[in-house]
Amino acid sequence: MNTLIKRLLLFFLIAFLFLLLLSRIDNIDKKLSQDNNIVSIKNKSKFDSLDILFVGNSYCYSGIIPEIFDSINYKTYNLGISTAGPYFYELLLDEYLAQCQQKPKSIYLLISPTTFSCLADNFLAYPIHRYLENSFTNEYIAYKYKEYNEYDEILQKSIRKGFSNIFTVGMKKNENFETLLSKGYCKSTQVYTSNILKSTQALYYPLRKDNFSEIKFKHLLNYLENLNKIRNIEIVLFDLPTNELKNYYNSNFISNYNFGKNILSKKYKFISLDSSLPNSFFQNIDHLNYSGAQIATNNLVRIILSKKE
Repeated sequence: MNTLIKRLLLFFLIAFLFLLLLSRIDNIDKKLSQDNNIVSIKNKSKFDSLDILFVGNSYCYSGIIPEIFDSINYKTYNLGISTAGPYFYELLLDEYLAQCQQKPKSIYLLISPTTFSCLADNFLAYPIHRYLENSFTNEYIAYKYKEYNEYDEILQKSIRKGFSNIFTVGMKKNENFETLLSKGYCKSTQVYTSNILKSTQALYYPLRKDNFSEIKFKHLLNYLENLNKIRNIEIVLFDLPTNELKNYYNSNFISNYNFGKNILSKKYKFISLDSSLPNSFFQNIDHLNYSGAQIATNNLVRIILSKKE
């Protein structure tokens, strides 16, 4: 009986180690991936000695156009990553600053209600920790950010991806050069319509009962304080227009967000680009399209130039 138990334990141990090994090869396709998030992460180190490094979520990569800054001789890169919040910001910035030869003069960090919501830092949908140049394991992320409830699903996804990579990685296409050439900006000419609202609004319903994350807010506050102290880099916070997004948050959430934003704006320079724009300048409920991004980016350029005078 003891022998049988030992054999069963050994079998399950071997099976678990095999699955764990599969999860470790979930990222071997990163050099050929066309996903704009992975391409942006991979190529960030090619942009050094920047005047401004933009960091944010998808509002950032759809709303800030680095090419416009070329006209004023500013070297910029848009490190916007889907669902990025305080945890993603830390991972992305730590790696970039460790790799760059010369640190950026300024880091412009996007904040919005989404930054501190249930939609932020979605390691399950966007496992960016696996695609950093120095990747982190799922176990490390679960421990560091207390993502224990999500760990099982994250691991299962990594195992499935690892298994798929064994058979498909050699057949994948070349990387997304458009994202590289646009310095992280992802262009969309789509215009928001009532049909887009109907087909996507269910994705935002969880926000109606969401609570402002004090944990993520404190994490960001502490991280920025350490970053400012150790790296001595100018930190600028900014926001962007988000169409009808605020209609999906409850009043308590928005009240807490405004309170938190007020705390941050007393510690760091804050630039508000959040203005009322017609629906034609958005691609959906909360993302700017190319026309809207041109307006927001040009407004930011004007603000920067006016402060230099």
